[in-house]
Amino acid sequence: MMLSNPGQPPLTIGGQSLVQWLAAAQQSQQSIAQSSPSVTTTDSLTAQQALLHEQILESEQNLNAQHTVLIQQQQTAIEETIAKTQKDNMNAEAAECHLNFTELDTVLQPIIDSCTKDSISSGKAWILQRATHKKVDNLIASYLLSKVLEERRTFNHKLHIIYLVNDILHHCARKNSGEELKKSLEGVVVPMFCNAASMNATEEQKAKLNKLLNLWETKHHYCSAETVAKLKQPQESWQEYQADLVSSHSDVLQSLTASTKITFQNYQSQHQAFVTHALQQIQTLEQQKQTLESQNQAAAALVSSAPLPSSTPPVALDVGSNSSEHQLLHQTQQLIQQAQQPQHLLPQQQSQQQLLQLQQQAISQMNAEQQQILAPPNHIQAPDHGMSTGYNALDSQSGMGQDGMQSFPPPPPEMGVQFTQPPPGFLPTFPPPAPGIELPDLSRPPPGFHLPPPPPILQPEVMPDDLLPSLPYYDLPAGLMVPLIKLEDCNYKPLDPDSIRLPPPAPPSERLLLAVKAYYA
Repeated sequence: MMLSNPGQPPLTIGGQSLVQWLAAAQQSQQSIAQSSPSVTTTDSLTAQQALLHEQILESEQNLNAQHTVLIQQQQTAIEETIAKTQKDNMNAEAAECHLNFTELDTVLQPIIDSCTKDSISSGKAWILQRATHKKVDNLIASYLLSKVLEERRTFNHKLHIIYLVNDILHHCARKNSGEELKKSLEGVVVPMFCNAASMNATEEQKAKLNKLLNLWETKHHYCSAETVAKLKQPQESWQEYQADLVSSHSDVLQSLTASTKITFQNYQSQHQAFVTHALQQIQTLEQQKQTLESQNQAAAALVSSAPLPSSTPPVALDVGSNSSEHQLLHQTQQLIQQAQQPQHLLPQQQSQQQLLQLQQQAISQMNAEQQQILAPPNHIQAPDHGMSTGYNALDSQSGMGQDGMQSFPPPPPEMGVQFTQPPPGFLPTFPPPAPGIELPDLSRPPPGFHLPPPPPILQPEVMPDDLLPSLPYYDLPAGLMVPLIKLEDCNYKPLDPDSIRLPPPAPPSERLLLAVKAYYA
């Protein structure tokens, strides 16, 4: 059976306790195993591993934070338990010694508040009158220490009680009496002084403590040398005092420390269970990654060893004497469209190179066709009717032209071929201008050409009622008061708020725009 602190929540991961997180993780794994397999990549597996590492780190941080909180709560509980135990013991001893703490509080309150000479004398007299034996002496010294160690006490309150103790020590040393009371007060003056020195005191307040320390150090009959040595090391002496308190009340504090230890062990077991489960998941994901990488490598090797598919053979252009410009353009467009279709080739550079070759071939064929069209008439030979009949019939059956190239029928009229534009990919070249001829600047109008004047800017008609402000005069800009002040007004003259008018709307002037530009430059 595991015990836990009911006041502390369990360790959390992403807003859930470790137990809830583990249960949700198991349900998620079962649902994933039952569902259909999805596409898994090494990147997704790596992301899952990184998420698990982050969750492990978050669990460790939560465990450390819980340990810190438990130690703080244990320390607070120890201090409260010790204070309650001391108070109960003092009340019991006071009842046995017939010592009334209420009367002592009445005497101490003026010293704590104002610390006058009369109040210190009155408190000293009350204590010396009742310090009759050792048990009462120790009880009074312990009660004075408890008043100094109260949390609500300020530095001045603590210092005033220390002044009272110093005055009693001085009286005992001067009168050479009350040796038992002196030893009792010397035993509590060290934690009093160290507790006051540990506060965030000012330099003036620290100087007062140092003045007392110098007094006790020079006057050896006030405190012993061992006590003065402890006062010179307030931090170490205060830690030693707290350790002595814990050891003296170990039987009462044992249950508190045992409860804190059990609670922290419970948190540790939850953290270890989560870390073990997360590391198992990380190992499983790592195995999946290795399997997936080996499959990818085998697939890559298979693809690299497979032969590449052959490219589509280029289509020959029919540029014979019977081919027209319309057919040539149609064939060129077919070639370009065929080259632009996606190929089943792995390298992309091969399809681009083939497209450029097809475009260059189409351009060269067009140039050859234009040269044949522009040739003189004597270069055109009449066909031999005796030979062409059988030859053309053979060509019509085989689909070949007279020049041995494959011919295509003319494109249908619904193709919508644009003869006014060059084919795609055709880049026309222009001859350079002749030397010595200056080209005109077409970005400017010719000399003597008068540009029409810009249209006038029409100012909107402003009515007097439009200039009346809608806000009270104290919410308007101060510059609107300038037109109301006349040059002849040399003395104070109150302004009429009803006479304030807004400036008429107008576009910003060039001077204003230049000023704004210069301001932000």
